[in-house]
Amino acid sequence: MTKLEDRIRTSLHATAERIPATATGLRNTTERTPDRRYGGPAIAAAVLVTVLLVVGGPLWLLTDGANSRNVTGAGTTERFPIPGQVPEDIDLVYGSYALPDPADPASIKAVVARDTADGFDNAVLVTVLDSPDTTNYEMGDPLRVNGHPATLMRNDGDGVTVWWEQGSVVVWVHATNGDPDLALSVAEAARVANTGQFSAALTTFDDLPDGYTVIASPVIPSTEPRPVVAMEGPRGPDTPEPNHVTIEVSPESLEHAIAGVQSATTIRLRGHDAYRIGDDNQTGFVWAEAPGFTVIISGTYTEAEIRAIAESLDFVTEAEWHVEYDVGDSAFELPSTTTTTLDTTGATPAVRTEDNQ
Repeated sequence: MTKLEDRIRTSLHATAERIPATATGLRNTTERTPDRRYGGPAIAAAVLVTVLLVVGGPLWLLTDGANSRNVTGAGTTERFPIPGQVPEDIDLVYGSYALPDPADPASIKAVVARDTADGFDNAVLVTVLDSPDTTNYEMGDPLRVNGHPATLMRNDGDGVTVWWEQGSVVVWVHATNGDPDLALSVAEAARVANTGQFSAALTTFDDLPDGYTVIASPVIPSTEPRPVVAMEGPRGPDTPEPNHVTIEVSPESLEHAIAGVQSATTIRLRGHDAYRIGDDNQTGFVWAEAPGFTVIISGTYTEAEIRAIAESLDFVTEAEWHVEYDVGDSAFELPSTTTTTLDTTGATPAVRTEDNQ
């Protein structure tokens, strides 16, 4: 039994198994608005950046059609998301890919956090970069970590980071709760080998603070392109930051997919173990449809509405997905997929109608 499964089976919120009756304002994707067309890539990129800031992901680029249509690793299995429900005020639905920044050095990532009865909190992201370049990271308070000169950076409300250069690598330890003592404690518990080929095996942990554990073991993150569906409501004088939803499919584990999130609560979603994530501005969920097939959804709507959209998701092949969203085209409309009315009891996920199975 995995740690996540054990958490869920020992302490699961009773209300997490149902979608509250307040999940209103959703429409089937068959209710199209063909007169509303927008240049999608720029707006969708803005939505994606906002959501990735919440989940702490390293992905930042939405490609155009020329770069994304035959991307190696994008896959041909049914891993490409199509929501069967969208919020009533959504004007824009866009499909594209998220890619790692090609300028970034190779990295190893791990997550340490405090176990709670129903999830984790006070997460600390540990990153080892295969680069000695510290040009952009010289500001902060000097200190020492395991004999190495180090720097403590305070990130203006976005946590604190301890970093140091060690041989040919740079180590970052980011405490999401902003506690410098926690960041330093985890930094001193991190063991990074000075020799050997750059691999996840270089990083281990020893003597973590009481109550803390490694919830995401060190890995080198996948560089596989990730399909993304972005939705956005109308902009206007009263809505400079419109409502939005982003859905991403990642090959990472649940904990690695949300590296950088301060806390998460275990729930059940679509019949799977899942995490609820979010902050005062957004709500999200992450779960694995299958090993190496993790889904992240986040948005500015109510928890009930975000969960309802998650329950309505269907997954198709890459070729079908490209047709559905005309991926890479700057003009598009809502997909034509027919779905049933959402089951707001939460007992079963929504399913596609027979003529579209």
